[in-house]
Amino acid sequence: MTKAAIETTCGLTFIAAVLAAVALGLAPLVPPDAAPADAPATEFSATRAWKHVATVAAAPHPVGSEAHAAVREYIVQQIQLMGLDAAVQEVESTINRRGQPAVPVTVRNIVMRLPGSQTSKAVLLVAHYDSTASSPGASDNASGVATLLESARALRAHPPLRNDVIFLFSDAEEAGLLGARAFVQHHPLASRVGLVVNFDARGSGGPAVMFETGAPHASVVPTFARTAPYPIATSLSEEVYRWMPNTTDFTIFKRAGYAGLNFALFAERRHYHNASDSIEHVDARSLQHQGANALAMARAFGDADLRAAAAPRGVYFNVGRSLLLRYPGLWAILLAGAGVLAWLAMLVVGLRRGTLTLRGLLLGAGTSIVAVVGAAVIGFAAQRWLADAMNVRRSPVGVGALYLAASAALVILAVTIIYRLTWHRVKPVELITPVLGVWIGLAVAASLMLPGASYLFTWPALAGLACLGVALWRGRADRVDASAGDVWLAAGAPVAALLLTPVVLLVYGAMGPLVTVGVMVCVALIVGLLVPAVRLVAATAFWPIPVAAAVTVATLIVLAASVASDAARVAAEQQKADRIAQRTQDGRLLSTAPALPPAASAAR
Repeated sequence: MTKAAIETTCGLTFIAAVLAAVALGLAPLVPPDAAPADAPATEFSATRAWKHVATVAAAPHPVGSEAHAAVREYIVQQIQLMGLDAAVQEVESTINRRGQPAVPVTVRNIVMRLPGSQTSKAVLLVAHYDSTASSPGASDNASGVATLLESARALRAHPPLRNDVIFLFSDAEEAGLLGARAFVQHHPLASRVGLVVNFDARGSGGPAVMFETGAPHASVVPTFARTAPYPIATSLSEEVYRWMPNTTDFTIFKRAGYAGLNFALFAERRHYHNASDSIEHVDARSLQHQGANALAMARAFGDADLRAAAAPRGVYFNVGRSLLLRYPGLWAILLAGAGVLAWLAMLVVGLRRGTLTLRGLLLGAGTSIVAVVGAAVIGFAAQRWLADAMNVRRSPVGVGALYLAASAALVILAVTIIYRLTWHRVKPVELITPVLGVWIGLAVAASLMLPGASYLFTWPALAGLACLGVALWRGRADRVDASAGDVWLAAGAPVAALLLTPVVLLVYGAMGPLVTVGVMVCVALIVGLLVPAVRLVAATAFWPIPVAAAVTVATLIVLAASVASDAARVAAEQQKADRIAQRTQDGRLLSTAPALPPAASAAR
């Protein structure tokens, strides 16, 4: 092979590694298949749990309604069919909404206890059983109710655990977390709880994400990481959720000082609190994911010593489908500090040896700044486009992701062109050094202000710094032209793609187009890390890169528009059918209604 062919192959291989890292990052976000109805009795089966979802979500069941009472009776009946006792806790409370008078309400929690063999503290599994007045609540939160019922059935088929397992089907969550508050303040079992596991939903699909922990506890996250069959979690979610106004029943337990884990579904956010949150739109795979983890948590903590000492919050994140890495929060500061020292040392060594020049570094830094600013501008435009014109929030799952991918491809195109304007005048190390400086600066800022997010920047920066150090030490980084050896300077790109990909989709699924600018800036930073590899590919011919990016942008936009159009057509047809069915039903009611007496007819 010629030198040019070798260099092009090296560059393409590294780009392929980044794409493979993206695929590996996406893998945890695909829920497992639903277990069949004939799965072993000790396992969770979404197929068996499906009947609970269908029954609970037959109609909207807000607190105080007849449908709400029917759901409560159904849950109690299912518990009794297992040979267990269901106690209904009744507490008088009030619904207080801003700008409205207080409304008195009777909160009715359903509490069931599986006794342990030698309990010290109990495990509490929580799911609210009420819905909003406008939604059947299939995902929010019939799926949580079904998770608890099927988990209880599976635990009954298993020998008793060490600790008690208490099941709380809380009431009036949608009315202000009243059921959870009533349990904490008034129920005698509240004092015996050592750990809380809550299940809720902000969407009707995707994985069940562990997005919040309670009071610091030494064993909570390690036990979850070790025993859950599909552990999906990131400490970033805790940092983000801390600043959001959203609450769940877990909020009450966390404020009361309980340790625990909070799970939720986030995909298909368009159904949240809408009439479309029906059984037809619940993903059985999501129910399987949630239930399998719930059962595993009940068993793991049911046999654990829940009196373990408290520990500082740590950093944790997924790598691949089943690996959840974690380390103490103090490490975030130490690793970021080590990165700063390493970057400064390489800067000094490079300048002294002449491998780095002040002019080249300034040009490289300027290029990086322009690239990031350009990505932010594109992201802002895309955010307005996605939020307003495309109305992604009401589009089916995948449409928003397609538009987001199209925006990312546009950023890749723009950023590559920006770097192309200067890379023929700057050494590869002079381009990558400022980019790594940005990454390590973000790692330091995150470790001090948002420790749970620090890993996103720390590990790509450290990977890139390691290869930059080797290049400077070997003294083979003094060329302006591209070389196959320069490809390793892009080592941080696959690491960044692996860590950022799942986080971007999870945050986008939870918050929608509001985070588009941040996503596009992250894309620009990853492209900056990848520049040495892209440069090798472009050494022979640059034009295929922008052409490929432009074709990708157009293809994704056309595909997303087509999917959205089909979904809108199906929705319109369904609405038309619903209106016809309603008119038919109204006509039948009128035709069968008794005739009014003459006086009444005249009065009308």
